[in-house]
Amino acid sequence: MDNNITKIKTHHMNTYGYTYNVLNHKKHKKELLKIIANVPLKPLKEGNDNIAHTDWYLPKETRREYFKYFFKNILTDYAEEFCKLLKVKKCTVRNYWFQQYKKNNYHGWHVHDAHFSAIYYIELPDKNMRTEFKDSVTGKIESINVKEGDIFTFPGHLRHRSKLFNSKKRKTVIVFNLTYSDDGPQDDT
Repeated sequence: MDNNITKIKTHHMNTYGYTYNVLNHKKHKKELLKIIANVPLKPLKEGNDNIAHTDWYLPKETRREYFKYFFKNILTDYAEEFCKLLKVKKCTVRNYWFQQYKKNNYHGWHVHDAHFSAIYYIELPDKNMRTEFKDSVTGKIESINVKEGDIFTFPGHLRHRSKLFNSKKRKTVIVFNLTYSDDGPQDDT
């Protein structure tokens, strides 16, 4: 080992997560679930993941009607509010997918390659099935107090998971990654 290399020092810095409550969620839930039901069944079972239904591995050219609905009826307002909150000019969705969990499904610890990741909880039948976050330094695990109809947004580098699902009901989420840009002059306020 080279003695000229400085060891990394850890600094604790708080970070933020953001909750956005979707207006008219019950109406949107009904429509989105109807559209998602028409997507070819594609379970994901590999490594740390066992998910009943997702479009993650469907070809990119596959039409994603649920996202067209989501974009028009929910995402546009959310993105405008989120950009205002961050004081940035533009938020861009880099990618998106849905996931449906049934009994004995899970999504292991992972991170996303984006400034922010967001989860829209279309169906969340049990508060114990909320996404969990793990502090990479301390190992502390916690879940955020979200409910069905919320979009929870968090820094993409935060380790998170959907733990083993034990409900007889179903959990459905739309997940998307965001980047932001602020091309204007910088100020210190």
